[in-house]
Amino acid sequence: MLIPTDFLYGPPIGTESPRGLTALYDRLDKILPGIRMKRRLSALPTQTHQAVADFLGDQGFLNPRVMTMLRTSEIRALSMTESMDEESGLNIGSRDIIKVFNEPNSFTFLTYLSFSGCRVLDMDIMYIQHLPKLAILLLNNTGISNEAVYSLTSLKRTLTHLNLATNPHIDNDAIPALLILKKLSFFSILDTGVDVVGLRRLARVIHDEERIVDVEIPDEGERYLNCIHSKYLVKIQPPLISRPGMCAQASAAALKRNLQAHAEVNPVILAAGTKAEMRDRLEGILKTREADLVLYEMVLGSVKEEEEEEEEEGESD
Repeated sequence: MLIPTDFLYGPPIGTESPRGLTALYDRLDKILPGIRMKRRLSALPTQTHQAVADFLGDQGFLNPRVMTMLRTSEIRALSMTESMDEESGLNIGSRDIIKVFNEPNSFTFLTYLSFSGCRVLDMDIMYIQHLPKLAILLLNNTGISNEAVYSLTSLKRTLTHLNLATNPHIDNDAIPALLILKKLSFFSILDTGVDVVGLRRLARVIHDEERIVDVEIPDEGERYLNCIHSKYLVKIQPPLISRPGMCAQASAAALKRNLQAHAEVNPVILAAGTKAEMRDRLEGILKTREADLVLYEMVLGSVKEEEEEEEEEGESD
């Protein structure tokens, strides 16, 4: 049984030549009648398949038939926001648009894809998870949850830029999936449900694996980091203990002195109790401090860099 060529490669759209583009414009004019599409496309300053896709995306004309026509062209970027806007349910084809990405040999040159502000279901990610060159993916404000993030791990060989902002159903349980995406140089989890506990776990692995990643974190996390100087003594100098593992060898007097030093910046800290109680309390503080400093470095730069900046400011004054 022969498989139709159109099924495998989509309808032929011709080359980026005057004759090829004219034929493409004619077909699009039939698919999108009554809006003088051919004239509008012919007036574009750049006459390429990418320019056509950009125009159709900006105008919200990327319906399933148009997407099927374009799917085997050498388009490298698509913005689906306008085309998948359901407009209170009037755009009845919006749920089928994303399925075209999963058709054979579809969008194999695509490196940039934006669904920013669209309604995307977790299960929809299955339609894009095999795009072979996808590097930049915008899924901010789409309503997805942790399940979608795990589906994205199929893109771990290509994905370098991922925007998951404004998706409150994404939380700490998505962190292991994000860590699988080792090629990411930027990702945003701004306005998600990821809290400080999840951020610490994220920062620790990024630090230990010496990755260089620019991360946008929720405002709650930044507020927490901006207040760590009031939670415990951040800049610890000898003979005070800075490493949690040293607490077990410290005397009761030493433990008390260390807790008193932390209590000077945070009066809630109790510098009294049995030796075991003080040891466990100090160890907990130092573990929290250690994790916070790794997170601080990932988001804001190291405390050492901050000290150097303060010194430079002081000298200039």
